[in-house]
Amino acid sequence: MGFFDFLFGNKEDPTKDWPVTDFSTPDFVMQEQSFGRLHFGCELADAQHFGRPDLFVWRDNDYCELVYACHGFQLDFEEGRLCYIAFFIGPDSCLPNLPGMVFSQPCFEKVAQFTQKTTSQDLVDLFGEPISEDFDSEEIVRNFVHSRLVFECELTPEGFLKRLNLFPEQD
Repeated sequence: MGFFDFLFGNKEDPTKDWPVTDFSTPDFVMQEQSFGRLHFGCELADAQHFGRPDLFVWRDNDYCELVYACHGFQLDFEEGRLCYIAFFIGPDSCLPNLPGMVFSQPCFEKVAQFTQKTTSQDLVDLFGEPISEDFDSEEIVRNFVHSRLVFECELTPEGFLKRLNLFPEQD
């Protein structure tokens, strides 16, 4: 790390030596709050079983994002611990612009699969009424809490799911 890296807080990519790995996207298991071998609060090194991400970015001195574009998801770590999972389900202006980006269809314990055809009403039927909602001309954001997790659902203005973000409910 050079002087300017030290001065401006640039950090190295801890995933740069991870192998490229071929894997099937695992189900999210609600009871264990796990995504494959990962669970909220696990260490960054535990994500190595997914292999080197397509993009690694430090967003802050202690917050980083690992984007697996070829599988349609992102893992965020704060202070070295998993704090957020995002599934890219449909077209969105905020998607990372990466080659090989695919849309995911995450499955939750074989009970629910989320796709571009998942509607706002489907989410209400599954989770109950949202704890919060936000509407604008570009999207609808509905937040649901289930099993102490927040399901932040970003939908098109027509009410179809385009992104699903998961993170632990704050006490």
